[in-house]
Amino acid sequence: MSKKILIFIAIVVLTGCTSQKTSVETISTPQKTVSIIPDHKPGEIPFDFPIVETISTPAKSYVLAPTLSDLKNAWNYKEKATFNFAPAILTKPDENTSTLTALNGKSFEMPNSLIIPLSDKTANPKDILLTWWQGGSGMMRALVTSEFPTEEPTITYLDDFIQSQEKLKVQSFKILSNSLQQGSPVKINNELATIINIQGDKILVQEFTGNLAVYEKDQITLVPLKPELKINSIAQAPVVGIFQEITIREINQETGRIKATYRYNNRTEEKTFLFTEVLSSIF
Repeated sequence: MSKKILIFIAIVVLTGCTSQKTSVETISTPQKTVSIIPDHKPGEIPFDFPIVETISTPAKSYVLAPTLSDLKNAWNYKEKATFNFAPAILTKPDENTSTLTALNGKSFEMPNSLIIPLSDKTANPKDILLTWWQGGSGMMRALVTSEFPTEEPTITYLDDFIQSQEKLKVQSFKILSNSLQQGSPVKINNELATIINIQGDKILVQEFTGNLAVYEKDQITLVPLKPELKINSIAQAPVVGIFQEITIREINQETGRIKATYRYNNRTEEKTFLFTEVLSSIF
């Protein structure tokens, strides 16, 4: 047998072995859960807020929670870090820390104090709900526009930019009431904020800028979900996050929107405000 033939055979054998090895290495493996940040107690967060031992919602429920990178940034930057509460599925409820699966399939662990359950079954007409923008992401409140009680309510988002109607997924919302609860709007230091969790007299909130902070109950004013207002009455609402005096000009009960005027730099400005952010009482 000539040297050329022997070399050719050797090349064929080596090529076959290389191809076989490559195909074995590219087989996908199940994605592992990303563990919680090390060097901290299970369930601990970088704020003066108690560890929440249990979460009161069953596995496979929708929840709202920040990402693991949000939490890591908070350990580094504390009150300067911002949080984006996005939808996920509660995979494994556990003590202090639970396992979640993001809608993109990535699993991760999150302290129970930063998890907001969304597991209500039926919404009624005109209910105010906590949910997320289901055409994208991000925590939002919404007004039910369906005419009858339903498990898949049609809603309009209470948002300055997203005003379209949408049908929500089954058990992807939390019905809000005029009480201190997760998702409730509150006024703190003359700013609008949202309650993330409550433990005793301590309340964890997300402020207008997206950061988290802890306050005592007596520092907080609950903002009504549907304020009792009259045309030309004086109320208060946040302008760029800061509450100031406004004059009511128009109220749309169907969309949860309120047109009002206010004074800014010696000028009269007009703005559309939303249910859940207007206080009928004056400072």
